[in-house]
Amino acid sequence: MVIQKGKTEYNSKLFIFVLSAFVFFKMNAQDLNFPSEELKDSISIDHAINKLAQKLIVIEEAKQDHDFFNLITYTISSKNYEQSLISLDSFRLKNKDEYPDTIEVMGIQYEGYLKTKLALEKSNKPFDTIFKDVLTASIAAIVKEEAHAILPYFFDTDSKNLKLEFDSLIKIQKNTDSISVNDASQLVIAYTRYIVNNKVVKPGKEILEKIKNDKYIIEKDFLITTEDGAELSITLIRPRVNTPLSSIFQFNIYAGSSDTYYAMQSASKGFIGIVANTRGKKKSKDTIQPFEHDSKDAYAVIDWISKQPWSNGKVGMYGGSYLGFTQWAATKKLHPALKTIVPQVAVGIGIDYPMHNNVFMSYMLRWIHYVENNKTTDNEDFGNEKKWDSLYNKWYKSGVAFNKLDSLNSKPQKTFQKWLKHPSYDNFWQEMTPYKDEFKTINIPILTITGYYDDDQRGAFYYLNEHYKQLKNPDHYLLIGPYDHGGAQGIPKKTIQGYDIDSVAQININNIVYKWFEYQLNDGPKPNLLKEKFNFQLMGSNQWKHTSKLEDFNKKKLTFYLNNKKNEAHYSLTKQSTDVHQYTEYKLDLKDRSDADNYQDPYTALKIVDSIIKLPHGISFETKVFENDIDIVGSFSAELNFITNKKDFDYNIRLYVIEPDGNYFFLNETIGRASYNKDNENRQLLIPNKKQNLNITNNFFTAKRIIKGSKLLVHIGVNKNPYWEINYGSGKDVSTETIEDANVPIEIQWFNDSKINLPVFKK
Repeated sequence: MVIQKGKTEYNSKLFIFVLSAFVFFKMNAQDLNFPSEELKDSISIDHAINKLAQKLIVIEEAKQDHDFFNLITYTISSKNYEQSLISLDSFRLKNKDEYPDTIEVMGIQYEGYLKTKLALEKSNKPFDTIFKDVLTASIAAIVKEEAHAILPYFFDTDSKNLKLEFDSLIKIQKNTDSISVNDASQLVIAYTRYIVNNKVVKPGKEILEKIKNDKYIIEKDFLITTEDGAELSITLIRPRVNTPLSSIFQFNIYAGSSDTYYAMQSASKGFIGIVANTRGKKKSKDTIQPFEHDSKDAYAVIDWISKQPWSNGKVGMYGGSYLGFTQWAATKKLHPALKTIVPQVAVGIGIDYPMHNNVFMSYMLRWIHYVENNKTTDNEDFGNEKKWDSLYNKWYKSGVAFNKLDSLNSKPQKTFQKWLKHPSYDNFWQEMTPYKDEFKTINIPILTITGYYDDDQRGAFYYLNEHYKQLKNPDHYLLIGPYDHGGAQGIPKKTIQGYDIDSVAQININNIVYKWFEYQLNDGPKPNLLKEKFNFQLMGSNQWKHTSKLEDFNKKKLTFYLNNKKNEAHYSLTKQSTDVHQYTEYKLDLKDRSDADNYQDPYTALKIVDSIIKLPHGISFETKVFENDIDIVGSFSAELNFITNKKDFDYNIRLYVIEPDGNYFFLNETIGRASYNKDNENRQLLIPNKKQNLNITNNFFTAKRIIKGSKLLVHIGVNKNPYWEINYGSGKDVSTETIEDANVPIEIQWFNDSKINLPVFKK
């Protein structure tokens, strides 16, 4: 699915943060009495919050479907500790299916606080002493390794910031005697978070540190030096054993506290856990240059690992997005110690990021600032949705060249400008990962994991396809399902953009990753789900399917031809070509900005299942109803014959299934530049007013059972919106074109001999 690149890079601790924060507001619009005269000092404020919490409990308990997040915090602030523990148990019971491997520790800091408060009613011991005993006992009872691994996040909170947050909320109330239910909820939750974390964070960290040091040897943020003198920051965690072990290595540009989490996760499973940060991150004094040095630097880290006395000489790599890219970068010059990789949602540098089919995305500037603004990541700037959406819209309205986007933000950005100079898949990008013949040397087992709705799916498939093209029968597996960029890196959501995924697709991908490592590094059994080389979940069937050959995905095709005859709202898609001299005409004024305020970020606006759809610029074609069920598995292709008055344009194609109930099911979308259609390394401008063709093949893979009575909707248009650079068709470097280069509107005639091919799966 081509959308603005994932709104945030997937953060596997998101659900942990959500629970520890307890920031969930689903309240009624009514006001509660909350006299400002009762907010004089800390004692009176505590008393006032207590009374307010009791009112909120009554409101919450009156609902049919209780929000246990809210009840836990309200009952803590009202000092009803036994009831709060019951609410916490109810929360865990309600969410156990969604987080089966970690649910037992969710809210453990609150559990420890509550049990300590109850114990203090019968004891004169200090709070910290009792809390440490309670937490130690709770940790000893934890069953799942995954639950142990996430413990640090429940005590990774700054109480000073929580106090500031509460103070800012209470200040608002000192000039009024009433408060809305929603504001009351926020206030009580903020107070609860502060009073709990202020008491438990320090002793909790002390206990965790003691337990960790008893079981593991932990070394954080030390430097190693590469042959060319660069510095790389390393986090290393290894079990306290005397036997050399296999190592799990992640090469990560997103430096931060998560480095310790991921290293600990591997160590808790009996491996050496190693996270290295790319050049310039944490303590490294080098310049941050995303992607450029990661191939040779990954080799240097693997070489260093292999020479350590605790290493058994076997290294595996895994991780998603950028961390998927770094694994492929590590295979460009394959180190003998690298035995396997598990690239998840791997960025295809120069393939699907920072451009997709040679079209640059606005998101690239946001991401560059995210990773280059400081030694870790600039989460505040990256998360400022309003700032970035406003910037993209400002650029769109202005009509200035795309290479001025950074200047509209502040000043020219070096990496942004450097990337724009490489709109072709040229040597600049080719140097970063294996290219053509270099794939022949990659003779290690690989497990590629991606999703039908993963922004970087085409990157993942680029590596897989090239590997199979260059090396005969590589030991390369694929696991793909109805997952987005985040879901394919951990535990997928049950509902993704309005679509309830099949129950068999609700798997713990993280578990499969480590079972793969046991299989490849420690002679364990192969993960059960990987029955063949290619393993995919067929949406709508509640089944996983398997095949041993990549060619099985495109053996049979169902072909539809564009037809200029309309049937109600759309033009027709027919099974036979009719009157090849006829065409459907499309016209778009690339200067028009009357639509500027109508755009929504496509990452949040687009739904997989919806009763209505908002289509981008273009025209739509629709089939007749399908008379039988059909399993579509693979990537659609298009052979489009056309005439245009421009030297170039950027196309956009979307596919929907119109289901018998009238709902639209989004299959996928592709964006590309016509002048790179034949060769992404060399631009070939179109000849205006001459019939020519596009053979569109680099499209998203999907697997969906289309049921009898459905129809296929294909929407073909020209890409024009704030989230991508705009190709005005002059033939110049697109990043330098301005709205003045648009001249006359673009006109395209799509001929009736154009066709759309759907891959029908038959093993």
